[in-house]
Amino acid sequence: MLRIFKGFELAETINAQTRGLVEALARPPRCVVLMDVANAGMSAYVRRQQTSAEALGIAIEPEAYSADAAGVLERLRELAAEGDVDAVATLYPLPPGVDARGAALVLGAARDVDGL
Repeated sequence: MLRIFKGFELAETINAQTRGLVEALARPPRCVVLMDVANAGMSAYVRRQQTSAEALGIAIEPEAYSADAAGVLERLRELAAEGDVDAVATLYPLPPGVDARGAALVLGAARDVDGL
């Protein structure tokens, strides 16, 4: 039997399930998004993600990439160690000199949202 899924209905079902899971937590999930804040497309994308996440009780915190590769890697190390950070997203393109594989290893799989 053919079943047609409608995007909005499916999204609302998933969102309702997610809201229930978030409400059962001791605190709201927190995701830090590292990005090039000067990139208009990236900024628009993150604003849309924030709006969707906030409706579900999830905190998304945009943060500018450090000016150099060493600073980006250091920030990833810090975020990996922060107990109240549940997830980290690194938006592409990564800053010059930052290797995706190396960044993923520094961050670790437990916090990596996108599987750098």
